[in-house]
Amino acid sequence: MAHEKTVSFARATTAVRRSMDKPGAGSKKPAPIFIGSLSTSGAMTSPSPAAEQSILTPYSFGNLALKNRMVMAPMTRCRAVGANVPGPLAVTYYTQRASAGLIITEGSQVDPMGAGFVRTPGIYAREQVEGWTEVTQAVHDAGGKIFLQLWHVGRMSHPDLLGGEVPVAPS
Repeated sequence: MAHEKTVSFARATTAVRRSMDKPGAGSKKPAPIFIGSLSTSGAMTSPSPAAEQSILTPYSFGNLALKNRMVMAPMTRCRAVGANVPGPLAVTYYTQRASAGLIITEGSQVDPMGAGFVRTPGIYAREQVEGWTEVTQAVHDAGGKIFLQLWHVGRMSHPDLLGGEVPVAPS
């Protein structure tokens, strides 16, 4: 049954791609893309108006009230400046996305030995905290909610990112 749904979804996706590849399709405005579902026969179905709107309705859990159910997943941007400080680009990037119900930031290393990529922001030094404070304030001023994703990449890191030190891992 699951295989049939996968095959049918692949057929539906292929049909959409073919319709976009027709001559003159590039000069037209692209068709809107919506979230549909697979029926029991495996055919794509259009969501009901209620389903389309449910993502835009408020949601609460614990003491956190979100204006909608959209959550922006974390994506590493590699735009930190200086000593891995979130800078003006981070302020702009996250503020532009403040209409999401909740933003989960890119990973922010909790220790200098936790860096896994070049120009990723940290949260272990005063300058980094100040940078994230600017980001957070801008998102809040735009009506958004934001969570900071904490990380330590462990053994995945590289001595080039750690001043020549060998990466630290739990084992």
